[in-house]
Amino acid sequence: MRANQPSIYALGDCAAAGVPKLANYAIYQGKYLGDSLVAPVVFPIKYPMPVTAVFSLPRLAQAGVTVMQAQAEPDQYQIREKSLAHWLNYQRQHDDQARLKLIVNRQNQLVVGAEVYSTTADELINALAILIQQRVSVTRLHDLFLAYPSVATDLYGIWV
Repeated sequence: MRANQPSIYALGDCAAAGVPKLANYAIYQGKYLGDSLVAPVVFPIKYPMPVTAVFSLPRLAQAGVTVMQAQAEPDQYQIREKSLAHWLNYQRQHDDQARLKLIVNRQNQLVVGAEVYSTTADELINALAILIQQRVSVTRLHDLFLAYPSVATDLYGIWV
């Protein structure tokens, strides 16, 4: 992120970082730069799993391994598609089109990616991103205690 002048840095849309020009990447770069100015960082920036959302109506959101990546490696990944229309929160919102695609690692059965199409896809994908990044298994998920009724409580049904 350092420009050709040692005291000038480029972040976000100005950075030649090879990542999407999205606000969450710019924020991450800013946090990384702030940390590195306080204490020297001895490793290059490493971006976490991508999480994105399109704020249309309904919304689209994606985290981790994409459906296209999973389709390219069917021996490694399984794609599980679910209708969310029967989940309480989507019934309350009359969101009959709500859908979820989970990308599951065939070797360890952990969810490694997700795509959501719904009126609250941005909320659900953030909860899924935390579960994916923390490698939460079905057992660990069932041990969580979450506020009810909320989009988060619907997570109990995603692995089954």
